[in-house]
Amino acid sequence: MAELDHTERQWRATMLAEQHRHRSSEMKAAYVELNRTARIFQSLLQRHFRNLTEGTDFAVSPEQEDEARNAARDAYSEAQLFGTEETLTVASDFLGNLYAIHRLMMKFENGGEAGVLDDVRTRVERSRSEVRKMRDSMRADLGILGQGDR
Repeated sequence: MAELDHTERQWRATMLAEQHRHRSSEMKAAYVELNRTARIFQSLLQRHFRNLTEGTDFAVSPEQEDEARNAARDAYSEAQLFGTEETLTVASDFLGNLYAIHRLMMKFENGGEAGVLDDVRTRVERSRSEVRKMRDSMRADLGILGQGDR
């Protein structure tokens, strides 16, 4: 009976470890996709902002931004299934700021006041620290702190 009890405990421990590995793998995949799509959206917004303020040649189509926004939103939805509350809060704040940047730039292009760009500039600068905070939170969840930027 003791041997059977021991075997059952081992089996349960093995199953729990396997479930943990599987969940960690799913969390990592969700975080990678969220990070990738959010950074693409951020990059497009930064280029669009630079184009508005400096007159650079990079043209960002509304369709590109909408596609990037939707991809980031979908990746966030997936991450909600596996992520921790802390990381999801950080990611939500970052994405909310990106959505606000997008709305403000669209408002400016549709005849908004030049002062709108000052708010956009502030939000773009804030997004740079928010993306680092999101990445650091994801790394902490995955147990890979201290790896530095890649």
